[in-house]
Amino acid sequence: MKGLFKSKPRTPVDIVRQTRDLIIYANRSADVRESKREDKMAELCKNIRELKSILYGNSESEPVSEACAQLTAEFFRENTLRLLITCLPKLNLEARKDATQVVANLQRQQVHSKLIASDYLEANIDLLDILIAGYENTDMALHYGAMLRECIRHQSVARYVLESQHMKKFFDYIQLPNFDIAADAAATFKLYFGLLSYADANVRVTLLYTLLQELLTRHKSTVAEFLSKNYDWFFAEYNSKLLESSNYITRRQAVKLLGDILLDRSNSVVMTRYVSSRENLRILMNLLRVRYFPRMHVEDIFYLAYQKLQGTEPVTFDVLNASLLQESSKSIQIEAFHVFKLFAANQNKPPDIVSILVANRSKLLRLFADFKTDKEDEQFEADKAQVVKEIAVHYIRISTILHSANTIFEVSRKLCCLHYGLEFNVAGLKGIGDSLAKFLDTAVDAAKRAGEIIRNGFYQTKNVEHKGQVDLVTETDKACEDLIFNHLKQQFPAHKFIGEETTAACGATELTDEPTWIVDPLDGTTNFVHGFPFVCISIGLTIGKIPIVGVVYNPIMDEVRILCSLATCCEQIMCFASSQLYALFTGVRGQGAFFNGKPIKVSSQTELVKSLLATEAGTKRDKPTLDASTNRINSLLFKVRSLRMSGSCALNLCGIACGRLDLFYELGFGGPWDVAAGVVIVEEAGGLVYDPSGKDFDITAQRVAASNPHVKDAFIEALRQSE
Repeated sequence: MKGLFKSKPRTPVDIVRQTRDLIIYANRSADVRESKREDKMAELCKNIRELKSILYGNSESEPVSEACAQLTAEFFRENTLRLLITCLPKLNLEARKDATQVVANLQRQQVHSKLIASDYLEANIDLLDILIAGYENTDMALHYGAMLRECIRHQSVARYVLESQHMKKFFDYIQLPNFDIAADAAATFKLYFGLLSYADANVRVTLLYTLLQELLTRHKSTVAEFLSKNYDWFFAEYNSKLLESSNYITRRQAVKLLGDILLDRSNSVVMTRYVSSRENLRILMNLLRVRYFPRMHVEDIFYLAYQKLQGTEPVTFDVLNASLLQESSKSIQIEAFHVFKLFAANQNKPPDIVSILVANRSKLLRLFADFKTDKEDEQFEADKAQVVKEIAVHYIRISTILHSANTIFEVSRKLCCLHYGLEFNVAGLKGIGDSLAKFLDTAVDAAKRAGEIIRNGFYQTKNVEHKGQVDLVTETDKACEDLIFNHLKQQFPAHKFIGEETTAACGATELTDEPTWIVDPLDGTTNFVHGFPFVCISIGLTIGKIPIVGVVYNPIMDEVRILCSLATCCEQIMCFASSQLYALFTGVRGQGAFFNGKPIKVSSQTELVKSLLATEAGTKRDKPTLDASTNRINSLLFKVRSLRMSGSCALNLCGIACGRLDLFYELGFGGPWDVAAGVVIVEEAGGLVYDPSGKDFDITAQRVAASNPHVKDAFIEALRQSE
């Protein structure tokens, strides 16, 4: 009989109804005595905890879908959600946490395959106003913020918030001095843009949210529409209050979110507009920690033109200065770079964006030289190299314009056209693409003509002279240089020229920003004298002291192929491998590197111990130099797979470019003619060229190291230890 009077277990519907009654009581119990009120509030907190247990399960059981559906249907049938939200401030902390989790879970519950929470919120959209206003209450901000983040998973809710006046308030909430609120506002702000992520480790509130793929897609389209309609005020607020905030966390979150927004394909139109703004570029360069020079104005253009024609000063684009904030955070720099690269990659850059990038070229190059992520990142290195190429192409274009003009009127007209984005068509300058193609074709033609002289003299008796103890020169060297210079001067009479043999006879010529052809007519003269076929012609063009075009041609390999038919089997294999390794290498800045017309790239070797190293002994034979050289080699041999000495700096660089060699260094070589062509070929093949100390490469320093990006740091450290 005792069992007949046992209380009946409460169903989910019963719990929801009792909870609703208790909430109504709590909202009306101002005059009720305190003890009774406390009992009712305790019962309410217990009910909320039971609702949470039904939805999430517990340590003993998983949630039951039927019970969850019953609970959800009843919860939204009689406005329990509204009552719970308005009652939340009266609950204790634990009950607030439980209530927040209940509301969050209900947004994902389906009844008859339908998200009824979405329909309810669409019909009761004013609840969003209550949740958003909760950010102004320090005690409630985190709870209301978590509820809001879950509610805006529904597209109709997200659209309402985006289009409401509340949107502008989030820029202020993120700046609140209370860190918890600011962090939560940033997290909610982030979710509006359909982002799957977790909060930054510095944020105390951990975000646990997941979006269905179709909902994420719908949000993206909604956001793209919103940004297009509200671009001006949105990014004005975003830039001034977030990206330029004095708070580190705000800047860091803001620049990362900006990158996510702009890199989303749905926002391509917005991205194009953003990266066409001079002001936006200024802000990103501040975050990158680049001292910024504004673009040239018309007065500066005429002044530069006057300087160029008068010859009073070398042309420089660092014409104005500004005092700017310096950003010290590496993490912010890296996130800022992912946005900055979009400015460089834009194929329709406005003239003022181009002039800013060119004006800051040297500073950007110095920054990127030491700019690395904590972990090895191939894509980051590739993006960085592409940015450098884009800036170099625009620098070449402007330099070509300046150096192709002969009158003040022509210089001014060309620069003004460039400045204002107007079209111009001057004889001899059809565009930088045509100019680079002509430079390359002319250099290749010159190299092949000189190659005939080298082939003819290769098997003949040589008349050898000495420039040093072991540095040789032949009549072939001199004849090739004369032929190459004459051929180049016919096409480019206004350019400057530096050659190995001319320098030996007449003294050094200073390398300037002017377009300059740097020629080694026969790199590997000692090999040539001894009949060893590792010889080449090296022709490089620099503009602004940057190697732009490179041609390295080994004319002997065609002859070797013929002789291979008479050789032994092993010799044939060696000759064939050599002929595939070296013949005609070309590279043009921004357009790739090629071997016999086919694209090449550096090796993908990641381990120093498995790398093949090339070097040269140099031409000096004094004991200190020889001791240092041999000690360095002895040290390195313990750290690499093997060592090669081919006798040609230019061919060694090409070996790096085509992936046959992994590492190369040389100290004390003859001059810029040894490296001017090879540098651009290596870099266009995806390799890196640098000083053996790890500093930036200087074409005039007679010091060079090259490798693929993976082994650079280890190679520099090995070189340092070998000193």
